[in-house]
Amino acid sequence: MEESECIVCFSQYNEDEHRARCMPCGHTMCSKCLKKTIREVSKMCPKCRQHFTAARLEELPVNFSLEGMIKSSKSLKTQLELAKPCISIFEESCKKAEECKKQSQKIFKEYEEAIIRKENIIAKLQEEIKTQKNARRKMEEKVVVLDEKLSGLKEKRNSYEQAITPLNISESIREVFRWSVEVQNEAEKLISVSQGIENEIDQMMRTIRVKDDHLMENSALSISNEQAGLHVYQDKHTYNSSPAKLKMGNLDKKNQEV
Repeated sequence: MEESECIVCFSQYNEDEHRARCMPCGHTMCSKCLKKTIREVSKMCPKCRQHFTAARLEELPVNFSLEGMIKSSKSLKTQLELAKPCISIFEESCKKAEECKKQSQKIFKEYEEAIIRKENIIAKLQEEIKTQKNARRKMEEKVVVLDEKLSGLKEKRNSYEQAITPLNISESIREVFRWSVEVQNEAEKLISVSQGIENEIDQMMRTIRVKDDHLMENSALSISNEQAGLHVYQDKHTYNSSPAKLKMGNLDKKNQEV
């Protein structure tokens, strides 16, 4: 700062030979330069050229206000020097805080995106669960229908077996009943597969569809064949029990006796 230097020698003011003293005009010089000026014949301020009559240095007052300002300035410089590490630490902390802020904003954004993805996945899963429940309900209804058909097939088979056991039926009719047993086994396998619906519902749905179509076709064919066999059996039984057949049998016996 300009006021801290002597206007003649430009030395920094201090409390020794360069102590600041005021001239009558109000300007300041250091004590060393004032001594030289006092020795001269024409004593005047080197700045404003105003003459003064002081014969001794002590007649000129010390500029205590300037000294106070200089001391305050030096103290402030010292404080600033001491504060530099703190300021550096503070600046570094601010940088880290800014980095943390940016990082936290990035993490928060990723967290929000993760929440949105989670909600979308949950919505899809709920829709899939709803679809699977509907498929399970329809499959269970089909299983019930198959159980009823299976029970009907068992009852028909038992009645047919009881009706034709004493008779000497043809191999084709026996084949029909063997096929009905196979149909029963297939149906029982289907029911067993249905019990594992909770863990393998997708695979089971495909299996059920295939087996369902196959079973329905076989059941229709089995019923048709059984009805045809029953008609054949009824025709034979009716013919054997008719009066004409009995008369023919009696005639045959008489002819054999003769």
